[in-house]
Amino acid sequence: MSVYASPFPRAYRPPRLRLILYLEAVRDKIAIFESRESYWHKVDDKDVRPLSTVILNQSKKELLLEDFRNLLNEDTQLWYTQRALPYRRGYLLYGPPSTAGEFDLDIFVISIPDCTDRHLRDLFEDLPQTCVRIKYN
Repeated sequence: MSVYASPFPRAYRPPRLRLILYLEAVRDKIAIFESRESYWHKVDDKDVRPLSTVILNQSKKELLLEDFRNLLNEDTQLWYTQRALPYRRGYLLYGPPSTAGEFDLDIFVISIPDCTDRHLRDLFEDLPQTCVRIKYN
């Protein structure tokens, strides 16, 4: 943990210094966002959970990770784009989602019953290009 004593009172810290302090505070964390009608609301920052804590057959875990790394590859994105295919992949996993930090991806949680079609469209338009989406039915 880093401790930083600023010569500036909290309200008068220059924007760059505030950014540096924020980035230090969220290092090794993933942000979790939940849908609130048509916008995203940040609900938590979680410590990244090491993949070694995921209980899964090692060979299956390696296949899953290789597939995920391949999906994040720029060449794969280009392949999808050239064929006009949706650039996405679905995995059915169980447990807390904090291992997404292995790939430096934030998590966006959508509760489908709580959303109208318009809200879903607005939410999906505001998603980062690369992120983890969790949909609850």
